[in-house]
Amino acid sequence: MTDPNRPDTGVNLGKDTFSGAPSVGDWSGGGAPSGHTGSQAAPQNWGHPGAAGPGSASGLPADIANKKLVAGILGILLGSLGVHKFYLGNTQPGIIMLAGTLGGYILGTLLLIILIGFVFFLVPIAMGIIGLVEGIIYLTKTDQDFYQTYVVGKKAWF
Repeated sequence: MTDPNRPDTGVNLGKDTFSGAPSVGDWSGGGAPSGHTGSQAAPQNWGHPGAAGPGSASGLPADIANKKLVAGILGILLGSLGVHKFYLGNTQPGIIMLAGTLGGYILGTLLLIILIGFVFFLVPIAMGIIGLVEGIIYLTKTDQDFYQTYVVGKKAWF
């Protein structure tokens, strides 16, 4: 199929013979191919957090899978210190976990002489368990659920 308006270059610039979809040559004009409306063009609002972009087919930010992985690992490894909370932008819960852990260790160590200090060591243990559970929850959620719950919704606990 040759177009009388185009020079013969030996390259098929017409429609795909199988589906009627435009071929690569149809896009050479810079805009939408002939016979196609502008609504079929790719979206240009990729900078918007909820918009589909080149890194994501589902409309999520391109780095959300990486953010979920880092937050989950931080929750598992450093969860008692609340580092995963700070990473997700939840400052108040992060401070609570950090203060609980450090306060529990300090008070537990100071009061260990009186044999009542072991009770204060339960607080850092509890904070570590909370961090571990939250890290596992982060890693097992889908990217969409993680984004909606912890990035957009800013859910503080579990």
